[in-house]
Parts: sequence; C-alpha cells; structure tokens
Amino acid sequence: MKHIEHIRVKITLLVLLLTLSGCVFIRPVPKDLTHSQTWTVTDDYYAIDTDFHLAQSRYLDEDSTVFWIESEMELALLLTVRFEQGEFLTEYLSEERLDHDKVVSYLISLFVHDFEYYEGTNEYSEDGKLQIVTDTVTLVVDEEEIDLVEKKIDEWTYVLKKQDLEDVKDVTYLHDQLIKRVRYDDEAIKNKKRDSDAFSARGVFEDGLAVCNGYSQAYMGLLKEMGIPSLMVSSDAEDHAWNLVYIDQEWKYVDATWDDYDYPIEKPMYDYFLLDQAEFYDHEFDDTGYMTLSEADYLSFAEYVFPQTAN
Repeated sequence: MKHIEHIRVKITLLVLLLTLSGCVFIRPVPKDLTHSQTWTVTDDYYAIDTDFHLAQSRYLDEDSTVFWIESEMELALLLTVRFEQGEFLTEYLSEERLDHDKVVSYLISLFVHDFEYYEGTNEYSEDGKLQIVTDTVTLVVDEEEIDLVEKKIDEWTYVLKKQDLEDVKDVTYLHDQLIKRVRYDDEAIKNKKRDSDAFSARGVFEDGLAVCNGYSQAYMGLLKEMGIPSLMVSSDAEDHAWNLVYIDQEWKYVDATWDDYDYPIEKPMYDYFLLDQAEFYDHEFDDTGYMTLSEADYLSFAEYVFPQTAN
C-alpha cells in the first residue's frame, strides 16, 4: 500500500491548504437524491442478513450501482463483500467525508490477501452543469497470489471439511498445523522495507516461512474456509499481529506466532491459545490510529462484520 500512502499525504495537504484559505469544495447534492432502496448481502460468512442502502437520482447512470454509506465500518464491510463477489471497484455517496485510513485499517483486519487501495471520484452532469460527485474505491490485488493462497487453504482444510468436527477442534488443528509446518523468518523481520512474502499468508503457504503478520493472515484464511469468524489484530506498539476468533459464543485471542517455539521444536504450545481479555494482558493494543485500531474498535468491528456473534 506504499503508493496510496504517498497519494493520501498529498491529498491531505491540499485539503488543509484549501480549508485554511476558505476554498473547500462542497459537492452538489440533487434534491431528488434518495437512499431508501437496499442491496441484500448473499455472502454466507460476512454480514449475514445485512442490507446496504443504494443511492438513487435521475442524474446517476441507470446501469451504475451507487451505495449510500454512513461509516468507515460500513464501507470496509461493503468492500470486503464485493471483493468476495469479484467486484474490485465500489462507487458510493456519503453525507460526511470518510476517514480512508480507518477504512484501510478495518480492511487489513479482514483481508487474507495483500491489496492496494485507491480513492477516486465520478462526476455526473446534465446540460453542462455538475449535478453529483460520487466517491470510488478500487482494490488492486495480485491474482496469482490469491490463486496460490486459496489453493493451499483448500488443501490444508480438506480433511477437516470431510470430518465435520466441532469448531474448537478445527481451531486447534489449524493452530497446530501452522506451528508444525511454518518457521519464524528471523531474516525477514530485519528487513526495514518489510516487503518479504513472510509478512503475508503467501509466505506461510509457499515457503513455510513467516512472521506474525503472515501467521495471522494465514490463520484467518484457514478459519474463514471453515466458516469460523476471525479477524487479524495489528499493533504498532507491539510491532506484532495476532487473531480474534469466535468460539463457543465468545470472542477469544489466539497468537499462533508466540505459540510457535523456536525451531527445531515442533510441538505446538497453547500459552496464547483461545484466551480472553484478562488472560491476554501481555499484548499491548494501540489507540485507534494509522493502519491499526484500538482493542474496543476491533471487538466492535468483529461484531459488526459477524452480526451473529453480537450479544
């Protein structure tokens, strides 16, 4: 996501200068704009029974799908669901300007694959007069990486899907498989650019080498394949990542990286396996910030993405 970071810095500076000069651009909103109609999610993992509102106006193209978005969480969830359906570009309208850094933070906690995030706009005019300006988000991914990771996830979970075990047994088996098949990549963590595959699920499934981000992405992908709600938690304070997992009607924490003792020990440990908040005291969460969320925000987003888990 390096390219978009540079773009976002330039945009932020431009908006600041325009604000100070009193020249902030206000987008036109036509009087006939409505958002009462909805689009129902058909995904059987994310956002079950969740509806998204559609923006409608005679000025919008008839064949365009424009969503009405009210929060960063809603946009992140919509982007995720559409990505699962093979849609990489999403067009939307929002009453307030959204914080895209926060949207990206939410997406990182859900996406098994690395992505680049690009913001844009579409303009709709009539008789030479601008009527509506919509926002767009485009997600760019490496399709080769997706194919490789998804194939490996299917291979790792094939036996489990045939057995139809209890969720806790699936969660345990996949935790153990990660530890048995993967070694921590000490060399990758020394690389300041952090562009190694070890920081992604690809490092786990292709090389058997990963750091915490790779472990957590891969574990999230494996649990997703089994239909078990899970998020990846990132912390700048810890320079670390782990997982939130929903099991036995509770959200628990799993840190497969810290349960993977140094090679050549292959026996999985369970010091950081399915712990509650009080037991997970030695992991430091960030306040909501750039590319990470607070502990409360991760839990809130988890319940938003997986409404069946909300108490």
